[in-house]
Amino acid sequence: MATMTSRERVLRTVNFQDTDRAPIDLGAMKASGITVRAYNQLKARLGIHTKTRIWDPKFMIASVEEAVMQRFHPDV
Repeated sequence: MATMTSRERVLRTVNFQDTDRAPIDLGAMKASGITVRAYNQLKARLGIHTKTRIWDPKFMIASVEEAVMQRFHPDV
């Protein structure tokens, strides 16, 4: 299967069709966000040593940095 655009991948997924890979969502919305604790562990594993910004203090959701986005190439 040829490589798809993010849009194609997401649309095909919500329509229960085959895709080239599972779509990745890394904090496009608060409901799909990553907690500060998990995000700090992920950044440590990736060797990224920057201060984490909090997007939602009530639920402790992290604001995902460009360096992490570039690593995972999220679709949303």
